[in-house]
Amino acid sequence: MNSLQTLLPEEDILAAPARWHYLTGTGAMAHSFKEMGLSVDAQGPHRLFNSCTLNILDVIGKDIDDESVRKHSLINLELAYLTSAEREQWVENRIKPRFTALASVHPKRWRWCPDCIVEDEASFGMPYYHRDHQLPGVFHCKKHSLGLVDECVECGWQVTHIKDLQVPPIDNLCPCCGFWLSSYDGPFTDNMAVIEEAILQLVNNEPEFDLLHQHQLKLCSQIGISPNSQNTMAEQRSLSKWRCEFLAYYSPSEIKSWFNHFSESNGLLVPSMMRSSRLTMCNGKATPIHPLVHLLAMQFINSHQTKDEAYDSACLVSG
Repeated sequence: MNSLQTLLPEEDILAAPARWHYLTGTGAMAHSFKEMGLSVDAQGPHRLFNSCTLNILDVIGKDIDDESVRKHSLINLELAYLTSAEREQWVENRIKPRFTALASVHPKRWRWCPDCIVEDEASFGMPYYHRDHQLPGVFHCKKHSLGLVDECVECGWQVTHIKDLQVPPIDNLCPCCGFWLSSYDGPFTDNMAVIEEAILQLVNNEPEFDLLHQHQLKLCSQIGISPNSQNTMAEQRSLSKWRCEFLAYYSPSEIKSWFNHFSESNGLLVPSMMRSSRLTMCNGKATPIHPLVHLLAMQFINSHQTKDEAYDSACLVSG
């Protein structure tokens, strides 16, 4: 099996072992995974700070931040909003940070692009799961501008664990009912389009070292609070007002597209991470939150800046 243990272009590193087993055509998948130190039941998509990723890296002889695996793993996404100390713990010591509500973010199903399936079969003899198709906030294939497949609309079949389907269906037909597997055709707002592009940019580029601090300072500046204390009554009122506006900015359909766990409050859907002080408190003790939430906060701030600038321009013209 060692000769098969390579990564295809932009292949998701967590899906690769299933394809390696598929190519052998023999034995039980659980046995192949056990030999690699993996659990076949644990292989869902989009798993930040995952120990299985570390095991796969050991199998192929790569380090966690090796340049050659950045197009296959989530390392850029993982590091983007960590402090320097948290980064060092993960990269150097392989100690993952405590994370808030990590499992509350979609996707929970393996996805693929029908056009990529055709191209992959022509180029490599078989389809495979692409990393960028498994990202939170991404609903389309960047290359083909085509919605991703994640379930059969006829019978509800889906790939929750990689053992359910080791590679995407070559003919893009549902293995249960035989119907064509249609692409994502759900909500896709302007906000969702911005977040989709931002996630793809984040995961495909090495993050700036102080990105977390930059965004915290920008948020605090817009809110009008100190990035360090936030203890005065005035600061607390400003922060509370901003949080209410932030939570109300995104529609229920948008929240449901990004998150699978949230509470309801005053008619709003509220993921717990969107209330975290990690967004604004520099040098605070709040645990890391999903990068998606940081991007949502920045989109909210940027959209309000655009509106304010447009208002100021209108006032100048009318004046």
